Amino acid sequence: MFLFQTFANNLYIWQILATEQQIQSKLIKQLEKDGYYVIKLSVTNKTGIPDLLAIPKNSDVEFIEVKRPGQKPRPLQVFRIKELNNHGVKASVYDGTQFYNVPEE
Repeated sequence: MFLFQTFANNLYIWQILATEQQIQSKLIKQLEKDGYYVIKLSVTNKTGIPDLLAIPKNSDVEFIEVKRPGQKPRPLQVFRIKELNNHGVKASVYDGTQFYNVPEE
């Protein structure tokens, strides 16, 4: 009983002393393990928006990458769009005139 109580006390102390970043990191790992696609939002157009976006597989959420006409998404943007599509989430590019999907390679 003493060992369990010591462990519980140490865990409680860690939770009190843990930084928000440490808590987020642990939560992100758990959510991803549980099958969520997790995005940490740092700069948004809405002040006060929650820190994390956790999307369950095959969700109805949609992501749109906006580009100027004639511009193409950067390789990392293409990678993320494909990653989202593979997670069953709709993600596309909008160039000011039309929506299109990134090409499969």
